[in-house]
Amino acid sequence: MTEMLETVEKYRAELQARLRQLDAAAAEGQKGCLSANYKNGRPYFLLRTMEKRKLSTVYIPTGDTARLNALAEAKYAKKVAPALRQNLAAANEFCRLHSGLEERDLSADLAPAFLPYCAGLYLPEQAAAEQWLQSKGPERPVSGAEPSVMTSSGEAVRSKSEAIIANTLTAFRQVYLYEKPLYLDSVSYPLFPDFSILRLRDMQEIYWEHFGMMDDPVYLKNTLKKISLYIKNGIIPGKNLICTFESLEVPFSSYDAEQYIRTFLL
Repeated sequence: MTEMLETVEKYRAELQARLRQLDAAAAEGQKGCLSANYKNGRPYFLLRTMEKRKLSTVYIPTGDTARLNALAEAKYAKKVAPALRQNLAAANEFCRLHSGLEERDLSADLAPAFLPYCAGLYLPEQAAAEQWLQSKGPERPVSGAEPSVMTSSGEAVRSKSEAIIANTLTAFRQVYLYEKPLYLDSVSYPLFPDFSILRLRDMQEIYWEHFGMMDDPVYLKNTLKKISLYIKNGIIPGKNLICTFESLEVPFSSYDAEQYIRTFLL
């Protein structure tokens, strides 16, 4: 599903829920029309009803809040609902007609030799992403076990949780590099964030560190030191750094990964 279609479908679901709420409110106060009038600058309310072709007007005291709430909400609902129904109809039509194809998918089928001659049309973000993917730099030095858990795209990572993150990033079509070296001014050696991600909507590089042994006191201490080092160098959790955690009691899941991607990357 493309991002645009997903956004419209989410909006359509929100509209449907809202219209159900408005219709219920309209039904609660369907008898009569409430009007607001003013005397000496203070409002008072009248309910006009038509029974047997005879118009009658009833005064509703402001102390009768339950009745006023129902009647006022019904008036609000009748005012708002028609426009929202038009929006819903437009959203339904968009979803019906949407092809599911995006330009970046179609351009990917074009032979790469043609792309330099399509500079006036070629998607800038796609060109930038391809250039960024060439910037990985040196591999991480061997220390301990080599990456051995395979992702859905055939990439080797170091843990099942990292594979979950990689697979979810791929499913959401995020541009990322695994263990790309990161050089900070305050340290003489490179760090290797688990994932470096090029957020296409603003072309900002986002880092994702997953800390998976939070039961271990030594690991926890090193985790806090690493996060502190990031912060000192302007890489802030919740801004340009995603930090995820797990323990034996609280494992990491694909649902968790999806929520972080929706919050920080989309």
